[in-house]
Amino acid sequence: MADDPGEHQWTLVERAYSDWLAAAREKARGAVNLARRIARKIAETETSDGVPKNWTTDFVSEADRKWARGTVARWEKGAGAARRQPQAPKDGPVREALVETVTALVPKPPTEMEWATFRELLEAFTSERTERQERGAGQEKARALRERDEGRHQFLAAWPVPAAQLDPLSLGLGSWAFAGALPPYVPRTADTDLAARLQRPGVTVVVGPPKSGKSRSIFQILQRVLPSGLVWWANPTPTVLPELVGAAQATCRLDAGPAERPEAVVLDDAGLIGTDPIEGLTAQRLNDLTATGAHIFVVLHDQVLAEWEHQLTHRLPVDKTSASGLGVTRELMDLLNHRVRYAPVLDDTETATHAYDGADERLKSFDLARLAEAFAGVQALRERAQRFLSDPTGLEAALLEAAIDATIAFPTGTTIDILCILTQAHYHRRQPNRPWRPHRLDQAIDALTTGITESSPHAILTTTDHTSYRLFDALIPELLKPDRDTDGLQKTLKQGIMVEAGIVTALYQIGRWHDSNRQYGRAREVLTDAAEHGSDLAMLGLGHLVGGSGDLKGQRTWWERAADAGNSYAMYNLGLLAHDVGDKKGARTWWEPAVDAGNSVAMLSLGALFYEAGERERARILWESAAKHGQPVALLGLGNLARDDGDVERARTLWERAAEAGEADAMFSLGLLADKAGDTERACTLWEQAAEAGNTDALLNLGATAYLAGDRERARTLWDEAVADGKETVLLDAADAGEADVMFHIGLMADKAGNTERACTLWEQAAEAGNTDALLNLGATAYLAGDRERARTLWERAAEAGSESAMLGVLAHDDGDLERARTLWEGGVEAGDPDAMYHLGVLAHDSGDLERARTLWEQAAEAGDTYAMYELGFLARGDGDLERARTLWEQAAEAGDTYAMYELGYLVRDDGDLERARTLWKRAAEAGDTDSKPQMAYDAMLQLACLEESRGDLAEAERWRLLSREPRV
Repeated sequence: MADDPGEHQWTLVERAYSDWLAAAREKARGAVNLARRIARKIAETETSDGVPKNWTTDFVSEADRKWARGTVARWEKGAGAARRQPQAPKDGPVREALVETVTALVPKPPTEMEWATFRELLEAFTSERTERQERGAGQEKARALRERDEGRHQFLAAWPVPAAQLDPLSLGLGSWAFAGALPPYVPRTADTDLAARLQRPGVTVVVGPPKSGKSRSIFQILQRVLPSGLVWWANPTPTVLPELVGAAQATCRLDAGPAERPEAVVLDDAGLIGTDPIEGLTAQRLNDLTATGAHIFVVLHDQVLAEWEHQLTHRLPVDKTSASGLGVTRELMDLLNHRVRYAPVLDDTETATHAYDGADERLKSFDLARLAEAFAGVQALRERAQRFLSDPTGLEAALLEAAIDATIAFPTGTTIDILCILTQAHYHRRQPNRPWRPHRLDQAIDALTTGITESSPHAILTTTDHTSYRLFDALIPELLKPDRDTDGLQKTLKQGIMVEAGIVTALYQIGRWHDSNRQYGRAREVLTDAAEHGSDLAMLGLGHLVGGSGDLKGQRTWWERAADAGNSYAMYNLGLLAHDVGDKKGARTWWEPAVDAGNSVAMLSLGALFYEAGERERARILWESAAKHGQPVALLGLGNLARDDGDVERARTLWERAAEAGEADAMFSLGLLADKAGDTERACTLWEQAAEAGNTDALLNLGATAYLAGDRERARTLWDEAVADGKETVLLDAADAGEADVMFHIGLMADKAGNTERACTLWEQAAEAGNTDALLNLGATAYLAGDRERARTLWERAAEAGSESAMLGVLAHDDGDLERARTLWEGGVEAGDPDAMYHLGVLAHDSGDLERARTLWEQAAEAGDTYAMYELGFLARGDGDLERARTLWEQAAEAGDTYAMYELGYLVRDDGDLERARTLWKRAAEAGDTDSKPQMAYDAMLQLACLEESRGDLAEAERWRLLSREPRV
């Protein structure tokens, strides 16, 4: 583009105009806020004549925000990917409001220029623009088309053509064994699955080891199944994806011809694109591509996919911390769940005899079961690389070591200049007394870039257009070991000559590499270095690191630095910090710019904030945007809104979409709808799916359905799993369980699900049928509701029936009659009532008699009272006996006590066992505790949210936060 004589070069007035607008935008804290100020100025005018409709909004919806950002960007930077000259509003209220707003924000020129006011500058800008437009606008369209085509050439590996016309050699599918030509294709067993994915648009992940035939198989299937479909085959570099997505979306405009729209987009070697939220592979970008109606193929090495999954689920922290939040998200991995795997070894059905005809004789020396590797010459290249490394004095060995280092720091490839610098560093380490002879480097490069044959597309070092070089991907697992020392690499990069070559990105990639190899201490060192050089992603990761080690001040500092650098995930995290301390205004201040930046998790949180404030429409708008960005939790919330509005069918549709994405609560809600409609079989199917996905309410409903159907063993199994609170564990006996007992236990389940009214109705029926436990629970419900007299009446009835409750002593204690409480509880102790033992122990503890309290609680604990176990654990911890505290809380937690699960979670977390803490807090959150404060379960949810946040799973963290604030359906 730089040599295009027709390309517009910005004039002095255009640059001054753009700089002044940029200063105003920064002063207003973003494009949307600048647009809001302009809209308010317009509203102050006496007439609305000539005011476009877009300027009469408050820019709440995502569509309005997007329009505002685009409008301000066109004014400031120009339109299109090439960013031609900036634009200005025409004469009228918008133009006048722009002048007044910018003047108020930035009254003086932000840089040295010849115009004293923004109004003068805008008039000069308009005059210059008018003169230029009058000089032949006929070439503008041709220039735009040329820029579009040249832009596409940058992000595509081959020119967009129908699949039947794809050039396989331009895609690197040639083979040394056939003098660089395309070898015969061996049909693979997995081809059937791959072809089936072309029946409907969507995302398909083609996964397997390097050189297992993934790209070749996609090429063959597209030519066979979709021969006339336009194919966009992406150039696998980390900076092209945003442009590719934008270009694909542009083909869906009304003025775009259907012949330009791709039917298949292949993201080959997607591991090289990466998951950097700024430019890499994200859920939003995948959804945007899918929305074009194209078939999306994501080609990944299985090792890369495993590393991405490890970042979310299997990280084992060192020193209680890990470098998380570095790009991979749960919503992205959920979109990558449709996978077709290609094995490196041919199976019995994949006959390849014909593939050897006409091949190089040397092919016979390879393992022909690994045909794709043989065609690429991996074995021969591996042996060649080992020969080079075995000669410590050779320049080829130093260059190969440099290439291995470059794989860490520049995984998508690097230049010859950088390889030369790294090679020189390795050469001096190997030969400190020998002079560096750069003229010999060309010979070493020739040796490493030479294929098995002259026309082979594969070599130890591969290149793209002779500008970017990288290690052959199939050799990386052989040559790059997890214990590789990167100190020398980091030192070389930090020499001043490397700054312009990308030291920030390189340091960040080194930190990520150590993180992927579970070397968290080293990762932290390098990420700190990257952050000090300006990497906002490193700042984000370091915020998680230091926060996980307890340095909350340091966490906030790193996130604020990342937010100042424009990182939307940091803005989101800072909003969470504000929200956690009750500062909803502060949370909104951070989440709004994160939403403006397209952060879908911030859309969820800000929507929940509006929902809590009763602003349902604003919540709806944000959740709709979040749903478009691939957030299934948003579909759950939208379904709840529809249900609240009485639109059951819309709620059903939204919950079905959420359930397809794996949302357990949506499955549970769909089950309720089916059960209400009388379709018990369908309800049970949905509840089974919900239970498998972690919804314990579904277990309760399944147990009730099984019991009422006469399957008491199944009911027993389900209720044992779901209702394990230590006192009311459901162990029904098919021989002697009466109807009153059934009603009582189903009432327990209704109460567990939050339906207290239904529970009380069942308990009243059970009480009338003679179940005294129901009287006790009815009394407890009345007591918690503040109706002490009704509670007293019910508990006295239970006592008369022979089930005296320690709660009568609680009433006496509340009345200030400690002696009567003591008398009632002592009578209960004599009768062997563990509740009485517990409460009498509390009385002794409050009076300072710790030994008496300990004795009573030990008696109650022996009788199975989990409250007593919980209190004894605190006594043990006070004595410094953490092992005794752990034992007691484990017993109570095993019996279902939420308090014990919660405290034990802290104990194991402090020991560094985050996975065990996660399990305990998840049990507490999902099981709750009927006899204790329900708030404890919600506190556990909050701790889970913090833990998931520290692990980098922001979507899962937000799911727990939403659950902690809102009762389940």
